[in-house]
Amino acid sequence: MQILFSLVAIVIALGSVIFAAIQARILAHQTKMLQVTTELSYNLELIARMNELILQIAGERRSRSYVWGKLGKQHSRSRHEGRAFLDVLDAAVSGVNRLSNFRDSGFSNWIAYVEYVLERSQNLRDEVLDHPAWWPNIAPLAERLAHR
Repeated sequence: MQILFSLVAIVIALGSVIFAAIQARILAHQTKMLQVTTELSYNLELIARMNELILQIAGERRSRSYVWGKLGKQHSRSRHEGRAFLDVLDAAVSGVNRLSNFRDSGFSNWIAYVEYVLERSQNLRDEVLDHPAWWPNIAPLAERLAHR
């Protein structure tokens, strides 16, 4: 009888250890997702504020001249609006790539939408191809479209 109780105690102890290991794994995954979510939220807030300022600068001739030193076409408001759009698309694809819940919620069609936009806008596609480091999440899509 004592051997039976010992075996039951060992099985319960092993079950407890396995359960604790599973909980630790789940906690580690949740912590990682929280960190990724925080990073993406910070990045999106930064992008929003940066684009707000860039568009304000681009909309004022004197500000544009002061910041960029010249009033060329490359610093026009429409160009910055296109870049702001690319920032949001890049952030969306980053979310799809990094957040499993975002991806599993049906938002994975962001990639298809980015392809749609880049297929139809030569200017935006060229912008991404000219500066792939600025939009690292959508640059591979633009490169693939350029080789079609």
